This record gives sequence, C-alpha cells and structure tokens, in this order.
Amino acid sequence: MSNSYPDPLAVSRRVLRLLIKLNVLVGFLILVLLIASLAAPTWVFTALGVNLTAGDTSTFFLGMRLIMVIGIASIPLAHVVLTRLLAIVDTVKVGDPFVVENAARLEMMAWAILGMELLHFAVGAIASAVSTEAQPLDLDMSKNGDFLYVLENGTGTVGGFAVAGDGSLTPLADTPGLAARSGYMGLAAY
Repeated sequence: MSNSYPDPLAVSRRVLRLLIKLNVLVGFLILVLLIASLAAPTWVFTALGVNLTAGDTSTFFLGMRLIMVIGIASIPLAHVVLTRLLAIVDTVKVGDPFVVENAARLEMMAWAILGMELLHFAVGAIASAVSTEAQPLDLDMSKNGDFLYVLENGTGTVGGFAVAGDGSLTPLADTPGLAARSGYMGLAAY
C-alpha cells in the first residue's frame, strides 16, 4: 500500500522557506510604512484609521512609529527562529537530528523568542502610553483570525470587526459591560 500523503519533511521545508520570504517581505512593508508615515503623515495615518481631529496627535504618531520600528526590529529575530528551524528539519531529513549543532540552534531560537516577547512588552507599554479615549491602541485578534477586537478606553465597550479573507474589516456592534472609564489595560480574545 503506497502512502498518498506528501513527505512531511519536504512540506515543512517548503513552508519554512515560504515563511522566511514572507518575514522579509513584511519587514520591508513595515519599513515602507514607516518611511511613508514620515513623508506623508496625514495620508498614512488617515489610511490607518487614525482620528486626526482628536486633539494633539503628535504623541500618538510617535507611538505608532515606535511600534513600526519595533516591528522592523522583530524581523531579524523571527528570521533567526525560522532559519534555525529549517536547519533542524534538514538534519532530520538526513537522519541525524541528535547533533550538537541542533542544541545550539535551539538555544539561539529560545533567545530570539525571548527577544520577541520583550519587544511585545515594549509594544504594549508604548500603546498604553499613547492610547487615549479617542485613539485606543489595545487590540487583539481571535484565535481563528476571523475577528479583531478593540478595547475602547473610556467608553466601557469593546469594538469588534469581522475580518474578511482579503483582510478588510466590517464593523460589528460594540459590546458594553465595562465601567466607562479610562485606564483598562489588556484585551484577550478567544
């Protein structure tokens, strides 16, 4: 009886190579967005849905740009994880996964993942510092990627959006239930 399934290691290699390329592409796109936000801030931030009539937006713009810089800084860390994982898959393919080099790769991956988590905390701190009632920056995506939620500080509500396959958003009704005050931190979607 022949196996009609593709070789899992070959599929893993293809997926990892694709993810490596996508990682570089995302880094490039974030860099383009950062440069565009410096060259044409009104156009870029309007396109991103920023309420430009909400008073002084300079701190908010700075915060968003810092988050873009952190996004760019995370690209090499993700690259380390993906390339080391690809190298480990290669050692499995040749039949010798228990090599010293794989231990070093796993250690390097752990440090890179720790770095990405620290950058995640930095993004949260920046978002908390620049978020206002008019410009909430606390977002979370549902696990299946079908919904995006926004903690609307000061209103006592959570805004929701349905995410289409092409990435476009359709607003949903706000969900009340929180006390109408600012200062909430953290939003977790399931």
